[in-house]
Formats: sequence, C-alpha cells, structure tokens
Amino acid sequence: MNATALPITAQLHSWLNAWRWATDRRARHQPRPYRETPAGALTGLTLPVSRRLSQLRSHYGVGFEQQLNADNALENYVYLDVLHRLRECSAAWPAEQGRVLDVGCKNFYYAAALAAAFRPAQLMGLELEGHRRYRDGHRRSDYAAFYTGQISGARYCVGDICDWREKADLVSCWYPFVFAEVAVAWGLPLSAFAPQRFFPALANAVAPGGLLLVVNQGLAEWQACARWLGEQRLRCVAKVVVDKPLLPRPAPPVASLWQA
Repeated sequence: MNATALPITAQLHSWLNAWRWATDRRARHQPRPYRETPAGALTGLTLPVSRRLSQLRSHYGVGFEQQLNADNALENYVYLDVLHRLRECSAAWPAEQGRVLDVGCKNFYYAAALAAAFRPAQLMGLELEGHRRYRDGHRRSDYAAFYTGQISGARYCVGDICDWREKADLVSCWYPFVFAEVAVAWGLPLSAFAPQRFFPALANAVAPGGLLLVVNQGLAEWQACARWLGEQRLRCVAKVVVDKPLLPRPAPPVASLWQA
C-alpha cells in the first residue's frame, strides 16, 4: 500500500514501528526465563461470566487459573468460548491429534485454549515480531517459551507465514490485519502490511483436507477478510458472530471456518 494514502500521523507511526522493529531484530538477546504466578482462582466475575467459565471447565476439563495469572487465564477462557461457539454451529471440525499452526500469535498467551479446543499432537505458534521487547526486558519469545512449555507438543517460531513451507491440518489466525491503519496502530510497519501475500500464504499452509480458522474484529473486517479468502478458492463452511463475548471487545468477534 502507498504510504501517502494514510494520514500523516499514521505514516509517522509506521516509520516509528519500522525503526523499533529493526532495533529489536538487531539487538543481541540472551533468552530470559519468564515465569507467571498462577492466580489459583478468578474473582470479581459477574454471575453470567462465572457460569460460563464453569461450563467451559466442565466440558474441556481445564483450569487455566491453575497455571496462569488472572488476566491471561481469563483471556484463555475468552478464546475457548469463541471456539466452543463456532464448534456448536459447525459440521466440520478438525480431528484430535492433528497438526495445528496458529499464525500471528504474538507471545502465544492463549496456547492453552487452542490445546484444549483441538487436542493436537503438534501445536505451533508463528509470529513475525517474536523479537519484540516488553518493558520488563523480556521478549515475546521469552513469554512464549513459558506458555508452550506447559503444553506437550507445543512450539513457538519467529517467522513469516509467507516463507512458511510446512502444512497443518488446521491453520488458525486470530484478528489478522486487513486494514492498513489498524496494522500500523498495533505496531506493524506499513512495509510489512501485505494482505495480497498474507492470505494466499495462509491458504497454502493448510494440508489437503484441512481447515482454516479465522477470527475477525467485527463484520467489516470479516467481509474484507472473506474477499481475500474467496480469491484463494476457499469456502466458508461455518461462521458465528459472538455478540456477547466474555470480555468487552471493540467489535463482536466473528469466527469462521474455511475449506478448499
């Protein structure tokens, strides 16, 4: 996309993102072990949220708060809730013990939810900006080592889906960037925003007979995403709009499953 098509503030933000990204990549990094104190219990929840969490715990046999802090435990329930709602309205669902690739996973704090929903033999998180450094000095990859270390068969890789060559039975992507201004606002340099390459690469990573799971932020983003996926000869086989997510979001999550 032409940078001049963006407002000047977004262009400046993109330049700063590119500078930070390059700096993080060049910096020497000795992995720093990250540890999280388990919450043990989640408090201060509304009655409807508490009831829903009890249902998810019972159905999937999970207790995220026993391994994660309160914020991340609750986020994992949020992700699992979206997946459960999609599963309830879908005739297609990946078989257990398959290969799952999650693209754009940040520090993969929600790996436990994917493991509970799909029970894969292999779970890979792929993140373009895995070297991003947080204020506490850790990088995303340090956090991810902790989250994947609790799950058998889980790994984290810093890389670009456009260069990826392995196939997965399920490829998942949560909140992919389909609008340039949103990508820049969330820390991506404009030079890395390339939906014309990204979405074909997503489709290409799906193994024959496999599925692509996409979760978008609202119907406008889903419609834009659907146009890209339609060009890859993918067919939407299930879709759910989560109009009452466990936690407030800028727009209702739209989860969809796609098949060649």
